[in-house]
Amino acid sequence: MNITAVKRSHPELITRVYSIKPFWGWAKAIAGAGLDYAKINTELLETLPCPFCGKELVNLCFHLRVHEITVHDYRTEYPGEPMLSEEMCSRISRALRRQDRLVPHWEPIWSAEYVLDRIHELWRRKVPLNSGYIDKKQKHLLYASSKFFKSWDGALRAAGLDPDEVRLADVKVRYNRRDVIREILKRRNRGLPMNVAAVTTDDLRLFNAARRRFGSYSAALIAAGIDPDKVRSQRLPYQESDRQQLLKAIRGVARIPEGKRGIAIQQLRTKYRKVVRRLFHMSWPAAAKAAGVPFRAIHSVDHRDFTSKDQVITALKDRLRTGKPLSVRDLKQHALRLYKALLCFFPKYNDWYCELGISTRNIRGAQLYRNPKEVLAAIRKRVEIGLGMRRSDLFKEPDETRPNMLVRRAREFFGSWSNALKAAGVSMEKRRPNDLPRYPTKESVLQEIRRRHREGLPLGIGIEKGESLFKDTALTHTARRYFGSWPRAKSLALRHKQKS
Repeated sequence: MNITAVKRSHPELITRVYSIKPFWGWAKAIAGAGLDYAKINTELLETLPCPFCGKELVNLCFHLRVHEITVHDYRTEYPGEPMLSEEMCSRISRALRRQDRLVPHWEPIWSAEYVLDRIHELWRRKVPLNSGYIDKKQKHLLYASSKFFKSWDGALRAAGLDPDEVRLADVKVRYNRRDVIREILKRRNRGLPMNVAAVTTDDLRLFNAARRRFGSYSAALIAAGIDPDKVRSQRLPYQESDRQQLLKAIRGVARIPEGKRGIAIQQLRTKYRKVVRRLFHMSWPAAAKAAGVPFRAIHSVDHRDFTSKDQVITALKDRLRTGKPLSVRDLKQHALRLYKALLCFFPKYNDWYCELGISTRNIRGAQLYRNPKEVLAAIRKRVEIGLGMRRSDLFKEPDETRPNMLVRRAREFFGSWSNALKAAGVSMEKRRPNDLPRYPTKESVLQEIRRRHREGLPLGIGIEKGESLFKDTALTHTARRYFGSWPRAKSLALRHKQKS
């Protein structure tokens, strides 16, 4: 006796029930027949047929790939048709329905008729039916109404209700500048709070109108003769007193002996983190400079290996001499203590590489493989050592010198990694066996498809997402490159077999 079951067996009965004016609905029809809706028998289909081949399935989304049709094209060609069985829809929505505690559900799945019944039940219980309230309390009802009736107003009209009567705000009213000022003064005369949070909660239409007509709510207050600073519930975090208090706290921490200021530094950063973010753009070195103290005085990092600026410069020169990158990312990953010592001794990050006499390109790792000869020499050296020459091998290596930089520089000088290997005289045999193509020709692809068909191996979605024993993504990718699509390659291979 559920709606979807009756629509299949007696569609004319559902049509006659919902044609009665004023609105009656299936729930009232069941109650008028002396039946308890909670005790009626329900019937949900476990499968649904494919419109192309007639196969009974639980979910059509994955099956459409067999017919080379996307979900978007299916919904365009068959609007309103389900893609999941009724039983599957009931399972999915069961957990979501538990969240709707305002009015218990009595139907197992959504339908256009159930949306109308539920709207009338909410209206009977005097629940607000404006879209804002429904979006907060009955979000799934709002989604279902958009699915079956295109909009919430359309669902209300289909249920025999006037959308203008259930709205909290009259959409026909438009505030001009004079109306905005009059409403603001009316709030002040009634003693209501004038801050932004209170106005948006009590009268969102007034707040939006103030922004439209005056550019901002503060400008509307000024036009009404009200000082915005006096009505704010929170003061602005940009006052000079906050800045002076921060600088005073920094100087106080700097006066603590060096070995005893760890806890004080931690408390300072926790308390004034937002102030530094607003006033100094989250730069503690800039805040320390404004307070007239060195940054290392409020820096709790243990940099005992670098007690002076000369030691830091020496460590940087060693990295530069050995070809290691000096970018921020590499220093954070492989030399964190050196990086934090740089922050202590060089408040500005650009100062230290100016002392070294290097350019910004050197900082980013461009000092590696500066010309085509160095790239070819590095490739030949890797071949002699016996390292892998695939791009994936280089990008996966955790070496601090970043072998992936070799691939990037090779692309800059030779156009591609393959061209660089050819210029270096590296043959295909010297690469790893996995670099050799498994299916070098079209005929090899067709032969493999025939072999899999002959042995009963999967040729559908299982070839890419099945068990690892039967997967062969190289075959599908090569077939798409040679024939344009995997179904076309299968048809050519099997057609040739049938002719033979």
